[in-house]
Amino acid sequence: MSVRFPTTAAGRAPGDHLCWPYRGVDELVTATREYVAEGLARHELVTYVELGPTGMHQALLSDVAEVGRPAGAGRPVLAPLTAGAPLPTGTDPTVQLIEMTRSAVAEGYSGLRVITDATAQVRTTEGRADWARSEHLIDAFSVEHPVTALCCYDVDELGEASVTALACLHSLTRADSSPFLLRAAGGGTLALSGEVDVLSAEDLQAAMVPIGPSLSDPVVVEVSDLDFIDHGGLVALERAGRALDLRVRLVGASRATGWLVGTLGLAHVSADGSR
Repeated sequence: MSVRFPTTAAGRAPGDHLCWPYRGVDELVTATREYVAEGLARHELVTYVELGPTGMHQALLSDVAEVGRPAGAGRPVLAPLTAGAPLPTGTDPTVQLIEMTRSAVAEGYSGLRVITDATAQVRTTEGRADWARSEHLIDAFSVEHPVTALCCYDVDELGEASVTALACLHSLTRADSSPFLLRAAGGGTLALSGEVDVLSAEDLQAAMVPIGPSLSDPVVVEVSDLDFIDHGGLVALERAGRALDLRVRLVGASRATGWLVGTLGLAHVSADGSR
């Protein structure tokens, strides 16, 4: 299995932006323990951020021994904590992440390690679209800065389809969360990895649309790490390009993909290079 589809939250390093769908708080606690312990051992500033419609709440972790669940609680307790006041309503998560990373480095930490639970933020269609844009911007920031992010979503509460729509916008995602990843690759480019076929093509188109305002024309998409894409996936990119009024340029495409782009006569998608 590709390293971009891990089965554990451990083994993470600066630049990693991992989506972690979970079922039940016990499963989340297990992943969180490993992730937190690893960050503390690396002298990273480890922080838990919960996002919701009323704003962001942040707490810093100073230990991992008591990460767990008290009787009757529905969310993991990350303790002992240095609790901070709720961040102002409407705080931009991306701006806050930048400020937190810079502050951590200035204070002598090796970087910032974040856990987020955005389940409450993405219950609605509008909330998912807004947060999808934030996930892309966080992914782009993580490429060139010492930040490691673990983004958690309650599958039982949100449903698999909603989680898949967000999982694909990370540099890594828990195995089986999404068959492909559309991640930031630095310098304003994107990278597409995994597999895209007629069954997941609509998901690719849906992933492109909310991040469109952050993209420039032409959108350069590195596809050398792409295992497979069929005509359905290419048509999805064509439709997304048309909807956003952007050209999509595939770089590092296989000969087969380049041939298929030419055969389909796509107006908004082109392919450079071959492998």
